[in-house]
Amino acid sequence: MLFGAIPEWDRQNGILKFINMPSWMMPSALSLGHVHLFGPNSHMRNGEFVRNGFQVPVVKEELLHTAQAEILGPFYLPLHAISMAASVVTGSGTHANNPLEMGPEHGTGPWPWS
Repeated sequence: MLFGAIPEWDRQNGILKFINMPSWMMPSALSLGHVHLFGPNSHMRNGEFVRNGFQVPVVKEELLHTAQAEILGPFYLPLHAISMAASVVTGSGTHANNPLEMGPEHGTGPWPWS
C-alpha cells in the first residue's frame, strides 16, 4: 500500500489481494498462498478480468496456484522456484516447461494432468 497498491478482500475465496502494485515490483501477478499480488493492468480492465495468453482470467490462474500452495504447504514456493529455474535452463522461459504453471495457465486445474 506504501507504493499505491489497493488492498481488497475476496471473502468468497479467502484471498487478500493487492491490486495495482507498481510494475517494478510486480509486472504481472503472483500468488503467495492466500495473498495475491497484481501488477498494473493484470487484474481488471474495462470492467472485466484480465486474461492470460491462453484466455484464462489471471485471477482464476492465481486461485489455482493457491490450491497448489494448500496441497504442497511450505514446499510450494521452493518447488515453484526450482520448476521455474528448470524451465529457464531448458530455454523455455519461466513458464513453458514448469509443471506448476501448466495447469493453472490453461485454467484446467492445479496440475498439468488436471
